[in-house]
Amino acid sequence: MRDILDDVDPNDLRPLFKDAFRQLQRGKVLEKMIFMEGCYLLNLDGTGYFSSKVRHNKSCMEKVRRTTGEVTYYLQMLGAAIVHPDYKEVFPLCPEMIMQQDGDNKTDCERSLCPAHDACLFG
Repeated sequence: MRDILDDVDPNDLRPLFKDAFRQLQRGKVLEKMIFMEGCYLLNLDGTGYFSSKVRHNKSCMEKVRRTTGEVTYYLQMLGAAIVHPDYKEVFPLCPEMIMQQDGDNKTDCERSLCPAHDACLFG
C-alpha cells in the first residue's frame, strides 16, 4: 500500500472529497446528520503519520531534543468527520496538513501563552 500511496500528492485527493460531499448534499443525505439548531457535530483529531531522525523534506516539521540537540523530522495532519450520536455512519472530510507557516517558528496549531519562553506552549 505504501508503494502505491507514496507517489500520490495529498492535494490530488481534495477534489474527490469535494465531489463526494457535494453528492451527499444534493442527495439530502446530510440532512439526517443535523444535530442541533441546524448544525452538525464535527469530530476532530490530529495524528502523526511520519517520523524520522534521518529522512525529511521541506514539508517536515522539526522537533529538537533540548538535552541532546537530536532532531526528529515529522508530519502531522488534522482529520475531521461529520458525526451524529444516533447513526453509526460518519462522513469524513478532507484531511488537512499541520505545518509551519512561512517565517514562523511554531506550527499553525500551537499557541504561545508566554511569547518570551518556548516552555510556555499550549497546543
